[in-house]
Amino acid sequence: MSKNEFWVLLGPDYSGKSSVLTRISETAPALQPVSCDDALIAPEHASYLERRDALLAFAREGNQRQFQEAGISLLRLTAQCLLEQISDVSASGRIPVVDSYYYKVLSKAQLLGTVDQNTLGWLASFPQPTGLLYLDVSPETAWQRCSEGSDLNQAEHYGTAPSKDAFLRFQKDLRHRLKANIAHVPAIDIAPASGIDVLVDVVVDLITQQRKRDAYHQAS
Repeated sequence: MSKNEFWVLLGPDYSGKSSVLTRISETAPALQPVSCDDALIAPEHASYLERRDALLAFAREGNQRQFQEAGISLLRLTAQCLLEQISDVSASGRIPVVDSYYYKVLSKAQLLGTVDQNTLGWLASFPQPTGLLYLDVSPETAWQRCSEGSDLNQAEHYGTAPSKDAFLRFQKDLRHRLKANIAHVPAIDIAPASGIDVLVDVVVDLITQQRKRDAYHQAS
């Protein structure tokens, strides 16, 4: 494995990233998912979850200024937690496959107005991935996957109350923002597949084949 090698799996909300990463953790021992989701975060970083929940509660209960402060803090907290987990996995000899990296939380912060120039400058110093796999889903399909709004959180739609229109508009804008924030990264688009096993096979195969090509070029 090359020094600082890591891959990113990115996509809009409800694109299937967490399901793919969970299955990778079960079936691909050379790869190690890195995530801040409750079910996938490394146990030694579980304190992140309490700090995240405290920031979300602070944002919900406060005024607009508190919402913005909480958003900036959450962006920084998530990015740092992911970076530390990437380092831990790399030190173990496995290949990190990162859930969204900082790109998604940054994109949402930009849409919700909870990012500042200092944070943007800080994120610009972060290492960039070896490669990025973009798992797409249409906003309409995502709406169906979230039980037509019953499973939404406040960072998945515009406004304070979820509605189909607020969700679809946010998800469309999120897709555009994600693409803008990864324009500098070598990315491969993955078309929606008929099942999670197919997606997992595609992701693992793409990483494996690209690593072989990179190794060949480095040796020649």
